[in-house]
Amino acid sequence: MQALVKILQDYNLQTELEDGCRRVLVSDCYSLLQKLNRQHRRGVAIEDDYLCQGCQRKIFAREISYASDIIVFNCRHIFHENCLLATTGEFVCVICSAQQKSEFRIS
Repeated sequence: MQALVKILQDYNLQTELEDGCRRVLVSDCYSLLQKLNRQHRRGVAIEDDYLCQGCQRKIFAREISYASDIIVFNCRHIFHENCLLATTGEFVCVICSAQQKSEFRIS
């Protein structure tokens, strides 16, 4: 009888620990998600001397005929919209994509 009581007490303790761990995990996930969202909403300063990672020209054109929209990724790589679309056809950082592919091949 005593052994059965001990088993039930251990089971109750285990379920309480699981519930506590689950609450901590959910809380941590929520706080990390909030932190990530705050970081993604932050502005990125762009200076006159920054270069497009696609064509290596200055991001800001002096002449209106050369002006183009710019794309700034969270990784801080900057492209003219035209250069990026000509390279990939989509809004994906070419530099980070290439690094991820090479890391995947090495592994």
